[in-house]
Amino acid sequence: MTCRWSSTDPLASRIRRCSTSGAQRPPARPSAMSAAPCAPCLAATANPASGRTVATPVSCNSAVELSGLFDVVRRTRIGSPFVIEAMNALSAEGQATVCGYEANGGFLLGSAVDVGKARLHALPTRDAVLPIIATLVDARQQGLSLSALQAQLPARHTFSERLQNYPTAQSQALIAHLLEGDRSAILARLTRMFGDIAGTANTIDTTDGLRIHFDGGDIIHLRPSGNAPELRCYTESATPERGAWLNASVLGIL
Repeated sequence: MTCRWSSTDPLASRIRRCSTSGAQRPPARPSAMSAAPCAPCLAATANPASGRTVATPVSCNSAVELSGLFDVVRRTRIGSPFVIEAMNALSAEGQATVCGYEANGGFLLGSAVDVGKARLHALPTRDAVLPIIATLVDARQQGLSLSALQAQLPARHTFSERLQNYPTAQSQALIAHLLEGDRSAILARLTRMFGDIAGTANTIDTTDGLRIHFDGGDIIHLRPSGNAPELRCYTESATPERGAWLNASVLGIL
């Protein structure tokens, strides 16, 4: 088993991350992470009769929906305040079991969770330890390695990069241009722009920036940075390699 230092959250203590294959893992790119493992693990161990709901930013990949582990998935703008706001709204709507996570690995528990005879109380702030414990417990209960546990999730991989020195006003103007016209005009424009690399655009999401879904399963998400003169680009594909290639191709077009 090979270990290296990693982190579940930029604000949390650093923890060891291990590879059961014995190979040293490459450094993780910021925000280039799969769906936080803690959410599926809690979904698998919590009482299903209580209902399972999760809030997560729109930039997190679609494995959480495709897994079928949650009754409700509430997408939010990027940032923990928006995740907490959505968790509070879900609780107010009467959802019994509520959690949330971000792409950086931060996990938030918005309600108490009963696991067997034990109760895990709510902690609606980014937790560095719970994702580790929940994942290890679920792997042990199923008799699986960590890599085999992760392999149970849908194969969705995200990649994130940015155009630096790209003024916010310019990013906003680009998004506004891409969203001109009715739905048909928007999808046609996006297909002309990205069709050679991603196929036909079939749906969009404007929760935070412009997230484009394509008929082959790829996703391209463009978003003006909220704290720097940068245009952020998130891509999602069935393999890490395609996700990285798609991201570089999008930035090359822009």
